[in-house]
Amino acid sequence: FPLGYYLSFAAPSAAAVVGALRHAILPKTLSAVALPQLCFEKAWPCYGVPMRLVVDNGLEFHGKDLEGIATDLGMVIEYCPRRTPRFKGAIERFLKSINYFFAHQLPGASFARFHQRGDYDPQEQALITFSELKQLLEKWVVDVYAETVHRGIGTTPRARWTEGLKAYTPELPASPAALQLRIGQHARRKGCQLFIADMK
Repeated sequence: FPLGYYLSFAAPSAAAVVGALRHAILPKTLSAVALPQLCFEKAWPCYGVPMRLVVDNGLEFHGKDLEGIATDLGMVIEYCPRRTPRFKGAIERFLKSINYFFAHQLPGASFARFHQRGDYDPQEQALITFSELKQLLEKWVVDVYAETVHRGIGTTPRARWTEGLKAYTPELPASPAALQLRIGQHARRKGCQLFIADMK
């Protein structure tokens, strides 16, 4: 069950890593309903400070900011060897699931291989807003992916998360307000909500 995510049009960055980490740690409030006919059936129960953060060698994962946050929260950062996707097979498989069973089903999907497009023009078909994309992604995660039996674990991700709660209770930072100050905060500007990363 994915712990959290960060969705943006921007390139990978330290701020995106911090945004994903913040979403992963805090209890989830599902995004605003942009498509009323597609309401959420389930909640997103995952939260908590991870004990271990396994990352690849992207530049966004190297820096004193992430190391400092990990130290403050008691997490260990584990870097996978270069060019060895097998060391993070679970996340690679999940990303493949997102591509094939979510992203490629959306209007405007560009597909992984050019020959799959045929005469399909993704730019003409791209007809959803960013808020609709967020709702669709969260709907897919909590109501489709989490409820589908996973061959590797022999059950659904939601059932496995629930089973894990019997053995271990996820921990939150002592002060969510302190977490906001340490790894970002929300600020309101003219009715919009912006994420401001504390990346110096």
